[in-house]
Amino acid sequence: MRRSTAAIAAIVIVVTAGALVVGGAAPTDAAGPAGGGVTLSMESLAMEVGESGSATLNIAVVPELGAWTIDIEFDPLILESTGCTAFQGGVCNEHLSDSSARVTGASARGIAGDLDLGSFTFRCVAAGTSALEIDIFVLTDADLGGLNDLFPIVVDGEAVCSGTDLIGDASCDGVVNPLDAALILQLSAGLINTLPCPDAGDTSGDGTTNPLDAALILQFSAGLIGSLPP
Repeated sequence: MRRSTAAIAAIVIVVTAGALVVGGAAPTDAAGPAGGGVTLSMESLAMEVGESGSATLNIAVVPELGAWTIDIEFDPLILESTGCTAFQGGVCNEHLSDSSARVTGASARGIAGDLDLGSFTFRCVAAGTSALEIDIFVLTDADLGGLNDLFPIVVDGEAVCSGTDLIGDASCDGVVNPLDAALILQLSAGLINTLPCPDAGDTSGDGTTNPLDAALILQFSAGLIGSLPP
């Protein structure tokens, strides 16, 4: 009778231990696809207004990349998209819209590793900060049995466009000339919504930007006054 009780106890222990092992394996399997170890990231930029710079879209470390269509969204009041180069045999469109650029591509057998998907070039048109936001439309593996979506960790970039300390340089090109006066007059007439360097437009120091500031710039350009504010 003691042997039977001991045998039953041993069976219970074995079964219980087995349940613990099986139960412990489930969270590991479930966590795999969620994180996956894949990161999709966009570089950041720091430029002066009027300057251009390029940022790279990277995916790491992907076990098998089959197809991708990814947009980079930005603020068109701060940045202008001027070019892009696709890698990994892809295709790039820097003018998808006035606020986005796109890279797309595909591989029959899949590509793996730390991969640059595209390089995007932007020009700062005004002082400020714009996100370089990743928008995924397609991102899959190359499974021959049927493509599976990838769910990477996404790291957006940003572009910081620095303005000017030169009073009167509304265009942010480093000099004060009639172009700045023309921009201020366009702003005052409602033809444009903002100046490339808004803080530089107040040449009179009265806290507003208006035709008086344009007149002072013209006087300065003509040598009638020696400084701004006068």
